[in-house]
Amino acid sequence: MLFFVMFNSMYLIGVENGTLAALSKITFYFSICVLFCFLIFCGSSLASDNYFFFLVFFLFVFWVFFRAIDYYGVVVACQSMILLLLSLALTGAGENCRYYLANALKASVVFFLIISFTHFFVADIFSNNNFWGLYCLIFLVVSLGFGGGLKYLAVPCFIFLVLSGTRSALLGFLVGLAVLFFLKSSRQVKVLLVALSFVVIAFLVGIGFFDYVVSAEFANLVMEKTGKRIESGRIEIWSAILSAMQIKDWLVGLGGGYDLSSIIGTTLSAHSGYINILSSFGLVGLVLFVALIFMISRASYKKGWFITFFMIIALAIREFFEVSLLNNNFPVAVFFWGVLASGAIDKSFRGGLIDEASAPRYGSW
Repeated sequence: MLFFVMFNSMYLIGVENGTLAALSKITFYFSICVLFCFLIFCGSSLASDNYFFFLVFFLFVFWVFFRAIDYYGVVVACQSMILLLLSLALTGAGENCRYYLANALKASVVFFLIISFTHFFVADIFSNNNFWGLYCLIFLVVSLGFGGGLKYLAVPCFIFLVLSGTRSALLGFLVGLAVLFFLKSSRQVKVLLVALSFVVIAFLVGIGFFDYVVSAEFANLVMEKTGKRIESGRIEIWSAILSAMQIKDWLVGLGGGYDLSSIIGTTLSAHSGYINILSSFGLVGLVLFVALIFMISRASYKKGWFITFFMIIALAIREFFEVSLLNNNFPVAVFFWGVLASGAIDKSFRGGLIDEASAPRYGSW
């Protein structure tokens, strides 16, 4: 029940109804507090042998605290500390905790599909379709790890992902799927795929495909068919932010909590987690952040946690276009740094996409 309310409150935070959104936030933060108590006082250990990962995480949290320049920056720093502690706690979680997690995720996928059906066919529930598409992506990948008939829940999740029109989430899913397929292929298949990729790229360059993609003609076509600009104004936002940074800002950042909307000229986010971290915490913060993603993805793959690896790649790709893994969408950040870093998803499911009996085993992190 604890995990059920925690995961379901994740996407209810983004509903249009203000009262429901507020109650969902209260539920989420209360669930986090209860989760800590459950993990600490019910036999789970906070000890971990993943020293290097958590050392880098600690340095990142320290840097975020150090560079906080106002109240909002301090809030982000406190959230980062919670993510570090939750990652430690869930890494030491026992089998019972993973059993609860597996059942909560199954219930959450079903509940999410009901909410999605209502949102699409009856009345708007989510505040925007990008928010809806993000959770379509999360529960789509999770569903791929289910055993038996439950794995087919991935089909409606994928349909709703397409219907949401969330291009960043769809791109993350396709890239994650391609990367996983490539890494799991034999050496001969990898060589063939690389060679085929070069041939396709050369062909597309030869026929002028890439020139057409960056042309005004293609931009107008996308606008006509989708009602959106192909980059949705992100290039202008990123250019404005990067142009405002001086040499020292590139190294240490403008500071956590800096009002980027004053640079952009409107109340919008950076629309890229990596641009947001670079502008706020500089190359120091960005290197630590990317190092964390690289370490958990590499360790997940080497341990045979392929659903976890898939999710990390998908969300990391989406982070190029949205801010989700640190502060703008804290519930997603909890899922990413806590649940995924612990590998709890792959440890919880049996008989699904992942066959643990044949999964490789390589030492600790």
